[in-house]
Amino acid sequence: QRNRLLQNIKSGHRVAEAAIEPWTEKMIALGNKIVSDRFRLIGELAGLLAPIYREYSGSNDEVRITIESQVQPHHGEEAYWTALKNLKQRERQLGVSLVGPHRDDLNISINDRDLRDYGSRGEHKSVLIALRLAELQFLKQKREETPVFLLDDCFSELDETRERGVFFSFHGLGQMFLTSPRELGFLEEAVSSEISKYRVQNGVIEPL
Repeated sequence: QRNRLLQNIKSGHRVAEAAIEPWTEKMIALGNKIVSDRFRLIGELAGLLAPIYREYSGSNDEVRITIESQVQPHHGEEAYWTALKNLKQRERQLGVSLVGPHRDDLNISINDRDLRDYGSRGEHKSVLIALRLAELQFLKQKREETPVFLLDDCFSELDETRERGVFFSFHGLGQMFLTSPRELGFLEEAVSSEISKYRVQNGVIEPL
């Protein structure tokens, strides 16, 4: 609703400040709570992510996950008002809200190097899987039940060492469904009674 009013201003229509302010108040009140909850969540996930990544990557690389936000939650709602005041004209030129939780992003780094800029494809995939495992553990702790874990083509972009590390780190995590476009040799090392294998070809599912 706020963006629609800003779009009207951008298009040359007259919009009273009193029409925008209630939406700004609501955006700030809810946005501040969302950002606070996000920081708390990411803080807990970060504590789970680092040891999971080290376990199956077989390295001592330090993985960190943080939130990139224009306003820190401990600054309170006043910081939002100040930021929006400073960007008031810019918002009217662009027709969008430039401050709020919708502008936040996650930042993941390995050894203080931004994963987006410096991470290899294998590192991207490894961190993604580690993050999913951290989410699983987080949900298991909070809900006191184990989610069903789904991973589609999770071994692509990984070398053999990481493939093995990833797979065997899954042991004991509950019911899982994994897909792969190719045979995985190390599956033979797993306890056969714990694994059911199927091939899907031309729409036909057959047990192996």
